[in-house]
Amino acid sequence: MVDLGVALELLYDEMNEHLEKGELSFINSFLEQIQVHGAHHAILTSVLAATLPVSKLLPARSSFYHRVEEEFRLTKSEEDTQEILKRLR
Repeated sequence: MVDLGVALELLYDEMNEHLEKGELSFINSFLEQIQVHGAHHAILTSVLAATLPVSKLLPARSSFYHRVEEEFRLTKSEEDTQEILKRLR
């Protein structure tokens, strides 16, 4: 079994590599394909955090954010959802 911390670090590094190369179409496609239902919340928030600096350049990020927000509302309180996501919009 892979340690979640290691998996998050690998995911973040991979996202940063694509962002540094300017591969925004790859990132957009990735965001569109992520299945948020049942995904670990740390993974979803890590993807949001990694893409935050270029959010204006990623049209798919807004949709991804709203899908994550909807998933969190199903599994967390409204207060917790807002607290977690407020810095990731």
